[in-house]
Amino acid sequence: MTFATSPVIGDRVAVIDIGSRSLQLVIYDHFGPAPILLHSEKVVAFLGKNLTETGVLHQEGMEIANFNLSRFVSLVRDLNVSYCAIIATQALREAKNGKEYIRFIENLCEAKVQILKGEEEAINSARSIQWAFLNPQGVMGDLGGGSLELVRFDKGEPQEKISLPIGPLRIESLFQESISKAQKFLEEAYRNITWIKKPKSLYLVGGGWRTLANYHMQKTNYPIPISQGYHLSPHTTSRLCSKIIKANPEELASWSRATAGRKLTLPMSALVLKELLKVTQPQQVVFTSYGLREGYLMNQLPPEYQKEDPFLWAAKEWNKRSSRLPGFAEALYKWLDPLIGEDQALRRLTYGACLLSDVVWRDHHNFQAEIMFERALSLPFVTLTHDNRALLAFILYLRYGGKLDRLSLPKVLTLLTKDELKWGRIIGSAMYLAYTLSAGSHEILNGTKLLVDDEELRLVSNSDPRLFEGYEVQKRFQKLAVLVKARGST
Repeated sequence: MTFATSPVIGDRVAVIDIGSRSLQLVIYDHFGPAPILLHSEKVVAFLGKNLTETGVLHQEGMEIANFNLSRFVSLVRDLNVSYCAIIATQALREAKNGKEYIRFIENLCEAKVQILKGEEEAINSARSIQWAFLNPQGVMGDLGGGSLELVRFDKGEPQEKISLPIGPLRIESLFQESISKAQKFLEEAYRNITWIKKPKSLYLVGGGWRTLANYHMQKTNYPIPISQGYHLSPHTTSRLCSKIIKANPEELASWSRATAGRKLTLPMSALVLKELLKVTQPQQVVFTSYGLREGYLMNQLPPEYQKEDPFLWAAKEWNKRSSRLPGFAEALYKWLDPLIGEDQALRRLTYGACLLSDVVWRDHHNFQAEIMFERALSLPFVTLTHDNRALLAFILYLRYGGKLDRLSLPKVLTLLTKDELKWGRIIGSAMYLAYTLSAGSHEILNGTKLLVDDEELRLVSNSDPRLFEGYEVQKRFQKLAVLVKARGST
């Protein structure tokens, strides 16, 4: 089977990334602005181990890579992947035997391998930030085993970029146990890059830094343990780095959520970040689950799909596959309009909630609220902040009639402001009323209208007035009216 030269919207696609530290395969279904991860597999090979000293790829690493790369390609072929890109980065780019090894891989896998230049790594990683965050503003750092790519964003668009010969494997090889010498090396490397200073956000890409986020979430019992969009203050991040740098091997070994290979390089990853924080002094530090592989795929999107909203695209796909009645989400969004307000971020979140408001109808009704709450928190949506996730989950929990005393809501809801909680209760309760009133029929809902006049709520209808006479309809309307009035009195 020969792979296509470019991916097709809706097809199954894959990327095999041959890095200095590890090999990784990702397979995505339904290629588009919000592809669905079908399979992810990582193998630590340390191809770039001792590369600075020897100039060649690590022999044991090549042996590990060989049979795993062969498996990866066999797997994507057996899974009917139409497009598979095999990309290689710093280690194969710099090693004396890199080109020879690439030829060997191409023969082994019967597929072409693309060696990315440092600037190409930066461009593709930057694309993942544009995809995963709305209008990124600040600086991205993508830490691999042997290099660090930095890109500045202004109004959502990448500007200056640079690839530095910095990475935990390289630093470990150069300086062994000398933290002070490594610090001086990093200070010198960052010193003259003026455009990385004082950004709004420092976006962190790469498994080493993502592991720091996972460590902090576990230690603080954070309610949404997802690294994508997790953010910390620079001070907290610096203290976290110091703790990891000083940790003894036994302490790191006891941490269950990091692989053995990752634990070996974690202190140097923390050191690279700590020194970067000193120079950049960002307002906040933001972690991401995505990087080079996703950015590479997003750069293959046809131009007409590049500007699509990934969250709303994904919500529409879920709606198509899982909702009972087509057209109801659009009718519901229109019906809610008097309650939403003018804030465009909240309008976007409401539309997404409408699209997702009927996706668990097959589940037992006693569990729908809790299931929808957990699903909204855990679905792999990009461009949502953690407070966005919490608010979306809260709205959809109430849409299914969830009781505030039935679920362990408090920890998640601490991410929301009082105003967000009030607004979320109104939107969620209004959705519950809409489904009760119409039984999910957009024709019935379109025959009714909500009106708000001086915080007094009215429900009017051009259809059968008996639709309003039911006890459940009246009870839920009165509850919503009280919430709307209370919002206006504060």
